[in-house]
Amino acid sequence: MAQLGLFGLPSLSYQETLPLNTPSSLLFYLAAKADWVSRSELAFLYRPDESEAEALKYLRLQLHRAQQYAWASSLEIKKNQLRWLIDTDIGSFQKAIEQKDWLHAIECYKDSFFGKHSFPDLATYSAWIDLERDVLEQSYRLALSKQIEVFELQTEFSQAAVLSARLLALDELDEEVMQQHLRHLALAGQKDTALKCFAAFSKLLKDELDSEPLDESLELIEQIRQDKVIEPKSARPIRHNLPGQSTRFIGRKRELLELSKQLSQSECRLLSLIGLGGSGKSRLSIELARGQLANFRDGVYFIELAALDSENAILSSLAQVLGLQFSPKEPPKVQLLNFLRDKQLLLVFDNFEHLLVQAALLSEMLAVSDRLKIVITSRESLKLKSEWLFDVEGLAIPEVSSVINEVDSLPDLSDNEAVSLFVSAAKRVQPQLEPSPEEFLSIAQIARQVEGLPLALELAASWLRIMPIARIAQELSQGYDLLETDLSDVPERHRNLKTILDKTWESLSEKKRETLAKLSVFVGGCTLEAAEAVTQTHFSILLALVNEALLRRLNTGRFDLHLLIRNFAADKHKALDIADTYQRHGHFYAEQLAAHSSPKAGKSALRLTDDTENCRDAWLYLATQHQLDLLELSLNGIDYLYSMAGRYHEGNQLYEKLLGILETQPPSTQRDRLMAGIINGQADRSLTLGYTEAATAQLHKSLALLAPLTGVEKQRAYVLSSFARLCWEQGNYAQAQSYLQSAYDTVNPLDDQRQIVNILHGLAIVLRDQGKLEEAYPVYQNVIKVYLSMAEYGNAALAYNNLAALELAMNKVNCARISVERGLALIKDTKADRARTYLKQSYAGIYFQSTDYLMAEKAFLEVLELAKKIQDKTIVCDVLKMLGHCQVKLGEPAKAIPYLQDSLRLAQDLQSSPRLLATLTIFAECFQTTIPERSDQILQIVLQHPTCRGDIRKQAEELSRQVPMSGRSLSLEAALELLMDIH
Repeated sequence: MAQLGLFGLPSLSYQETLPLNTPSSLLFYLAAKADWVSRSELAFLYRPDESEAEALKYLRLQLHRAQQYAWASSLEIKKNQLRWLIDTDIGSFQKAIEQKDWLHAIECYKDSFFGKHSFPDLATYSAWIDLERDVLEQSYRLALSKQIEVFELQTEFSQAAVLSARLLALDELDEEVMQQHLRHLALAGQKDTALKCFAAFSKLLKDELDSEPLDESLELIEQIRQDKVIEPKSARPIRHNLPGQSTRFIGRKRELLELSKQLSQSECRLLSLIGLGGSGKSRLSIELARGQLANFRDGVYFIELAALDSENAILSSLAQVLGLQFSPKEPPKVQLLNFLRDKQLLLVFDNFEHLLVQAALLSEMLAVSDRLKIVITSRESLKLKSEWLFDVEGLAIPEVSSVINEVDSLPDLSDNEAVSLFVSAAKRVQPQLEPSPEEFLSIAQIARQVEGLPLALELAASWLRIMPIARIAQELSQGYDLLETDLSDVPERHRNLKTILDKTWESLSEKKRETLAKLSVFVGGCTLEAAEAVTQTHFSILLALVNEALLRRLNTGRFDLHLLIRNFAADKHKALDIADTYQRHGHFYAEQLAAHSSPKAGKSALRLTDDTENCRDAWLYLATQHQLDLLELSLNGIDYLYSMAGRYHEGNQLYEKLLGILETQPPSTQRDRLMAGIINGQADRSLTLGYTEAATAQLHKSLALLAPLTGVEKQRAYVLSSFARLCWEQGNYAQAQSYLQSAYDTVNPLDDQRQIVNILHGLAIVLRDQGKLEEAYPVYQNVIKVYLSMAEYGNAALAYNNLAALELAMNKVNCARISVERGLALIKDTKADRARTYLKQSYAGIYFQSTDYLMAEKAFLEVLELAKKIQDKTIVCDVLKMLGHCQVKLGEPAKAIPYLQDSLRLAQDLQSSPRLLATLTIFAECFQTTIPERSDQILQIVLQHPTCRGDIRKQAEELSRQVPMSGRSLSLEAALELLMDIH
């Protein structure tokens, strides 16, 4: 069977190359889609600026021509759609990626998508090629990285070097990959090649960025030069969230060098990049931060502030980025400052100008950690004593003399920063653009007219689709200054950026205007699926807006608007008669969240993590519109989204706002049912945060709302399950099992698979903690199977974690290890921080049970940091106990005491008797040889307590047989007082 090759120039397996024209491009598009495509989508792809009738007429002509190719005989044509199913190399590549067959995927990727070819007369089609090319390249990078890991584990360093060379070829300035490649070469015995590779990299770094290699790289190459032992590992992982960019960073060498020098000075703690909107502050700050990755042990993080409006919002956003979850028992600011106290971090706050009154927060953050540094971008300075200022102006523009001398100035013009950016942006509209000498002179004129402002250059370049370069220069010479701002202290010549936006708006077709206005409703960008659904437009229109620099396409595949353009588009949205956009936005995200609740949907709400703000806004809008049906359908999904990401505090804040809105609406069965569900969600998070009293009150309030209602069996079962969890936390297992059984009996007739499996999951945990291990084992296996069938990977991972705990209790250490690894694999590429922390805790427990106490101690210390980040006090309590136990096993009882005392304090705060008894048992073991009578007294308290778990009882009984009976009893209160007084 013939295969169509789309990696590199299109070809067939029995024919070297295929024609590269419009009819063949139509076939290539259909082959890549591998499904039915509407004629409307294709028409707009080729003719986005024409009427639909004219675009469809053009499509019919190209379709007629495409049918003449013998190799396209399997083309299927229907009245409104087309399809061409043919085996393609990109199809094989994508399948290999899905199956994690990394070697086959690498083999399929012969070259980039379409090679370097584009269609000069089809700007939107060329934009589609660019989009697909980037997505496929990202998958290729993943395949290379994964297969390199395999070769490293197999010590096949020669093969690893081949792949790391291919990875480096994708970005020759990626120093982390370069270090990785050097290690592979050295370990493969290719010292000379490594030295040559480093020399070439150093030269490229100097030529391109006027920079030197990192100290880490210099140290590595010196080790290689001296034949020292090189560790067989990839470059150390660096913590950051810096957004990837889909376009090349142009110029700014001088600025980056100067900023880096400033930031390297110890007294420079707060560096502000000040400039007008559109001057490129954000992009410059990201590139500056990227160059600092190796200098900050705890990471480099980018925080977008444009959508925030208060100090609390800043705190919440920052906590989310850092993976910190706030407890309700302390002010969020106090928790953040405590977290930052020992951290070596670089924080980049983007768009601070509307939050200047909150600038004092930055001073407080800097005061608690002398290893913290902050970079901000703003249109105004913060006016703080510690602030270092850097003015961001336009890109370097050609000198006046270079514009006059046509011949001699050409090389200088082509290398000029502003000119280069214009040409790069123009190629999105005309991919084959190669400016003539005269056109370079016009571009230089444009660059000077807009004073090198990056956003203005990109917008002006987009006009190339409707006018030649010389005409653009002429238009701008007639008064289109491009730097509007409403700041009173900005020169008059810098007050008119809106003019070019208006000019650009006028040049757009009606469909593009409407689409751009509708895109302004998204917060933090959106996926292609969301953009199409909410704007009700074609993919081709979105690509056309990308071409015209009005819409940004991120390398993650998401779309976003520059803040200035978003604000401009939002104003236009108000003026247009398209008020239903918010309705569609609310419906889209509510339906996406509701899909999580459908057992047959196979979708996890975790896929919406990047759209959390969109989901939040959608929910608030639907609440104000009294659309309770959609809120009810999506309640499970949004609860899961916030909980699995460990964003408990934020979730409860949203619920408080929702309850405030709902309480103003007329009472009804549906309203009260929804409020009961929301309050129950609050209770679950309160339990996780250790706020037991609040959780108890919330559960009773939820039940009270449901009491007079009929047909609320599902909601009542949810509350019963939460009561079961409360009893379990307090060690009342019989009552927990009774609640779970009642919940099961209530919901079983409704055949709600998701709720039933959640109840069974809880039942398995209770059975395990009662010591009924053999009964719990098959329940866990069934629970995992059901979760996986529903694509609930976060809950499946938690179930694997609990299964591992059961297997450890059954002394099945290898089985437990496999369960943990399966759980971690399920959430590897998600933000399920809570599940990940639990699984890491279990991995540490495996080391402990294998008597590798030093490794267990190291692993538990890592888990302690993760648990503190997500503010899960239950895990912190358990881990402190285990760190104490490690010290006991290592023969260091004095070192164990502080850990155990902290664990006792937390157990008391959590009102968790089982955790209290578990820690007391370790105290008893600690005193086993030094004060055996005290050990016996503590063990008697544990064994006689009604909430003692089965595994703890077994542990206490074994210890009790090894110590003599003291003959004296001790109350629990007396024991706690005694233990807490030990110094």
